[in-house]
Amino acid sequence: MEGTGTKGVRLLLADPQRSLPVLALPLIVGLVVQNLNSVVDVMWVSWLGGDAIAALSLVFPMYAALTGIGAGLGIGVAAAEARAIGAGVKETAIRTAGQTFTVAFLFALVCSPLLFVFAGPMLGFFGAGDVTGEAVAYARPIFVGLFFLVLSPMAAGILRGEGATKQAMYIQAFGAGVNIVLDPLLIYGCGMGVAGAAWATVVASAVPVLLCLLCYRKDQMYLRLRKRDLRPDLAIQKGILTVGFPQAAEYAVMALCNIFLNWAVLAVGGTNAVGIYTSAWRVGYLALIPAQALGGAVVSVCAAEAGGRRYQLVRRAFRFSVCRSVLYTAFCALVLAVGAGAVAWVFTQTADLVPLRTDMRNCLLFLALLLPVMSLVYMGSAFLQALRRSGVAFYSSLIQNAVMAVGYFLAARTFGTLLSIWAAMAAVEIFGGLLMAYLAWHVLRGVLRQHPADTVA
Repeated sequence: MEGTGTKGVRLLLADPQRSLPVLALPLIVGLVVQNLNSVVDVMWVSWLGGDAIAALSLVFPMYAALTGIGAGLGIGVAAAEARAIGAGVKETAIRTAGQTFTVAFLFALVCSPLLFVFAGPMLGFFGAGDVTGEAVAYARPIFVGLFFLVLSPMAAGILRGEGATKQAMYIQAFGAGVNIVLDPLLIYGCGMGVAGAAWATVVASAVPVLLCLLCYRKDQMYLRLRKRDLRPDLAIQKGILTVGFPQAAEYAVMALCNIFLNWAVLAVGGTNAVGIYTSAWRVGYLALIPAQALGGAVVSVCAAEAGGRRYQLVRRAFRFSVCRSVLYTAFCALVLAVGAGAVAWVFTQTADLVPLRTDMRNCLLFLALLLPVMSLVYMGSAFLQALRRSGVAFYSSLIQNAVMAVGYFLAARTFGTLLSIWAAMAAVEIFGGLLMAYLAWHVLRGVLRQHPADTVA
């Protein structure tokens, strides 16, 4: 390999049991801030009343799909960079970093105008009904700022790809902090309502992109950004999309499936029930942060090890990270279960939401039950991405979400209660976690059989 590289690159190529916790810790901090930002976002909007939080919740599947596409492409960038670094091909890694901006621009150029124009009919199809006006007011700023919304996680992927997880943490945390400050200022101070929350999100997405560019103005990074690498390069883009596209599609399917799940919740409990359901999930995702962080570290570390054909280290990383992921998530889920009543109280302060307080608490309790197993989705998917088998993760997610939609529909039609939907949610998420873990282990065993001589030096 070309030189020893930066500290981040040396860590990327170290023993996974040492490198994974070190690389995951900054990701945990960044994800905590980001997810708290999401929860605070909903909290501020919930104080506007049931219609406002329902509007936010109905837009959320589309918002999550778009940010998921950015996150998936960011993982593709990180994996392609790390694989090139592990194979000692620095120039390819540099060109990959430059193509990140091009891919994000082309995506936004096509999608942003279409989403903006058809926001009203689309949200009406989602079941917005009487809150369509507020939903459109929240959605359109998001669609205007789509370029930054997608590029922000991809910029973080550039840094993670060379092991610079601390820098990625700092820029993501700072962006989330900007959002937290802007929310009350724009929502209440400027009287913008739900649109203020959307503009705060767009501005906060632009901040990490600018900070990433500042990082690469210095010589402290292993890679560098060059203007000439912005010209479309189909070979490099293919390397990003090989991992990134299936992962982006997986995130998008998971998010868009929530449209159909929302319909079931809407049919049983109305628009306010959709609001408390989405809010509960935003809180629940806090317990999944250790798994998400380990998954992010796994993609970079195992892609680098696979690039250097050190597959026994990939196997060691699999066993280590799966055990740690379940253990850490179980602890966080226990904390969530203990605090379920208090969390539900915070999010049901207005008179129209008070009757749903018990339903939100029950949803949080079911989330605490399913989250430790659901963490396997992130771990299994991360290994499949690192081994360039992200298509397998996509099909696993597709199966899980199809079963989820059927489960919600049957629960709504057969029992007609929110409690039955929460039970269906838990059963299917546990099934999905076990399925993804099995597929990842099956693929890894196949890779090890194909490369029996590629053992630890």
